[in-house]
Amino acid sequence: MTEQTEFSRLFRKYVDETANAEERQAFLSMADQPARKEELELLVDREMLAEKLPYDLDRKEKQAILDHIFTLSSAKILEINPKRERRLWLRVAAAAAVMLFLAAGGYFILHKGETAHYAGKIKTDVKSGSNGAILTLANGQKVILDQTKEGLIDQEGTDLRKTGDSLLVYKTGGTAANARVYYNTLETPKGKQYSVVLPDGSKVWLNAASSLRYPTAFSGKERLVELTGEAYFEIAQNKTSPFKVKTPDQTVEVLGTHFNIKAYADEQSTWTTLLEGSVKVENGQHDVVRLKPGQQMVNGQKGEWRTMEKIDTAAVLDWKNGEFIFSGESLESIMRKVSRWYDVSVEYKDDAVKKELFYGSVSRWANASEVLDMLTLTGTIKFSIVQDNGPGNKKKIIVMK
Repeated sequence: MTEQTEFSRLFRKYVDETANAEERQAFLSMADQPARKEELELLVDREMLAEKLPYDLDRKEKQAILDHIFTLSSAKILEINPKRERRLWLRVAAAAAVMLFLAAGGYFILHKGETAHYAGKIKTDVKSGSNGAILTLANGQKVILDQTKEGLIDQEGTDLRKTGDSLLVYKTGGTAANARVYYNTLETPKGKQYSVVLPDGSKVWLNAASSLRYPTAFSGKERLVELTGEAYFEIAQNKTSPFKVKTPDQTVEVLGTHFNIKAYADEQSTWTTLLEGSVKVENGQHDVVRLKPGQQMVNGQKGEWRTMEKIDTAAVLDWKNGEFIFSGESLESIMRKVSRWYDVSVEYKDDAVKKELFYGSVSRWANASEVLDMLTLTGTIKFSIVQDNGPGNKKKIIVMK
């Protein structure tokens, strides 16, 4: 069998999903060779013609797919089953109406029950969020961290340093028992994210539009912090001093573990998701649940209180890992995320579209237009970005059928 015939054979098995792990690796290794570019382009051309795609890919879009095949190590794709991942899906069945499209840093799939049509690109744009936060010291002084140089930040009795462009590090002077304790608040506005290493060595990642209030030294029988918004925690173990996270409607207690809490005021629930270790969640009615890794506690504003099993943790931690991952998520929920990260308001011309569900992934560092362009592939919604005349003169996204 010639090498060219072998490459074609592996390509066909890869597209048909009949290749085993060894054959998939062999195909990806061969596809990574620059000398294969013309042959691969020909195979892709044939595949597109054979599949009768519900819209025509222009030369630029097809080239983007080809280019991305040669850099598969950076590509991720979520199948309709959110528990499985694949690196590439060239075969698009019109009957299933599953659209394939390339975004900055990854692929994006949209699944709808009807044939989809590309609705055109959005002209106006909004840049992605960035690293930044406001640190409010105990005396009321505010430090805008994205405008502050690296190094020591002056606060009496506290070794507090800015490291890099996204990390704040505390080191307690002396023992926690005799250290002077202040309470600081780290706040991320819309469009910003930041991290902090607390005095006990615990690390916290803050998502956009969130705040964390904490002491500059932990003393006493517990380590208590207060959260609004969303944060991911990696807690330093201390069996004699439990770590507690208080949100407006619950308290999470841990000894040493990794978990995520999403507790935004504009959401209908608070979600606590455990990645490693064990946590105890207690709501305002003193109901208590202990979570195991992979479980999620849903604490609803209308009395909902239930444990979810086998959670897609990649979707929970997408924000921390620089992605948007939608695993059967409603458009309304997606647009709340978009609003926080791009610091825009959202207006719906038809409330019915809020319940539309989407599956897929796209880079969180892409411009807003790239995220919205791919949502329009369903053919059921359109977007425009306009200047908002409200406070701050920011941008607004209008959602239409």
